[in-house]
Amino acid sequence: GARWGTKLWPAARWAAFLRLLGEHHSELRPVVVGAPGEEGLVDEMRAAGASHVESFVGKLPIWGSGALMERAAGVVTMDSAPLHLAIAVGAPTVSFFGPTDPAKVGPREVGHRVLRRELDCLGCYKRHCPLPDRVCVPETTAEEALAALEEVLRATPTPESTG
Repeated sequence: GARWGTKLWPAARWAAFLRLLGEHHSELRPVVVGAPGEEGLVDEMRAAGASHVESFVGKLPIWGSGALMERAAGVVTMDSAPLHLAIAVGAPTVSFFGPTDPAKVGPREVGHRVLRRELDCLGCYKRHCPLPDRVCVPETTAEEALAALEEVLRATPTPESTG
């Protein structure tokens, strides 16, 4: 979730991404973290076909979410608190950006991938889009997100490869 509606990736896209993840990477166990009150987003994801996702939404304190992310192969998120928490604990990330500028508030280290559309209005910093069909974040496809995650996972050393 995110406090800005303009940062959200639709639940149907999350569900499609999670289905693809399961098809291509059955060795990975998808889990969702989030703040209390965001449980409805997980319900929407499950209703859209991501019934296999395990939810910790509203169940973990922030340090618990950080500990979970620290052990994650990768974290896929919007530009929101979970992105910055994942970066802080050293997890590789894929993040969706739209109304905010990743050059100012995004990840800068290696092991992170930003997904965004090239639109004139990017970086507007608006919490509510005045356009009738907001496309900056929702247009990113599940396939693009999976490809970005695979790229990040290939570039991230595993414990076995670091000695």
